[in-house]
Amino acid sequence: TRWMAPELHHSPLGTYQTCQETDIYAFGCTCYEVFTRHPPFFNILQDVSVASEVVKGCRPSQPSTVDCHGLCLEDDMWRLIVTCWSQEQCDR
Repeated sequence: TRWMAPELHHSPLGTYQTCQETDIYAFGCTCYEVFTRHPPFFNILQDVSVASEVVKGCRPSQPSTVDCHGLCLEDDMWRLIVTCWSQEQCDR
């Protein structure tokens, strides 16, 4: 759920179709996890609540160097992650 693109949350259970754009969204989530060592929305316990936030367009905020355990998340990398997380498929 935490790596699923917004459009996948609208599909009837088990009938969603992945594609390059949904994979790009998941890639952005994986990049976030690599830098922070936390899954996206790690502070939200319920997956259904995560899905609701994603559908509304909410995304994790840019982590600090402390949040990244001393790694520097450069602005260019953050822009890439944010682009991967675009609400509209065609913008990814």
